[in-house]
Amino acid sequence: MAALDWSRPAAESMSGARVLKESGISVTEVLEKIKVGSRTEEIVEQYGIPPEQAQAVAEFAAVAQSGLTEWQHYEILRDYVKHEDDLINHRLNWNFTIQGFLFAAYTLSMQKIAELKIAVLAHSHPQMALSLFNSSTLGLRELRIAMLMVALVGLFVSFGVYLSVSAARMAIDEVTEKWNSLYSDYQPNPERGKPHCHGLYLPGIIGGGRLMAHTLGFYAPRWLPLGFIAAWSLLVWFWVSGVFSERLLHL
Repeated sequence: MAALDWSRPAAESMSGARVLKESGISVTEVLEKIKVGSRTEEIVEQYGIPPEQAQAVAEFAAVAQSGLTEWQHYEILRDYVKHEDDLINHRLNWNFTIQGFLFAAYTLSMQKIAELKIAVLAHSHPQMALSLFNSSTLGLRELRIAMLMVALVGLFVSFGVYLSVSAARMAIDEVTEKWNSLYSDYQPNPERGKPHCHGLYLPGIIGGGRLMAHTLGFYAPRWLPLGFIAAWSLLVWFWVSGVFSERLLHL
């Protein structure tokens, strides 16, 4: 079993280094040229590296100049993934808190409307009660408008949270793709019996190295805001259809 080497330069395990090795070019020699200030364009031109592989060599050269170890490079990108995870957690917490207040306000408005209607029906003639229901004297119209505003705010907040969670997912996927392109050892290869994203020393940068774990873990953050969107959309539809039905009854 290979011993852990946390001080190994990151450039040595990068895809660019593999390109050089497959081209029969000495990685050590290229690293020495980079240390003395050779530009990537000069290296690509000198060794006749194909244009489609020049980007990998350029990234290899940039990391080599930084002096990062593979562990340090992993930590930098992993910290960014954790930052995005924290943002998702904060956004979901904000969403749940706001939705709790909004549902409470909506429910209280419904309760108040029901209490007013019961009081009117108990002390008025049915025909008079019907006219009172359609007047603004009881404040029913204002309560209904308040309910609509609450539902629209809930819908807007849910949609905003859904977009922000999707943005965080895009950022994490971008970092993951970058890491896997820089270090081909971390790319899954089912054809060669490697369904995971583990490298020689480190697990994959997301999902503990299992892409399915990462995918399943994002179901809740993405579907919960959609559930709130569906609930508020349904309540808005009930509000609009209820107002429309009342108007038809009194034409």
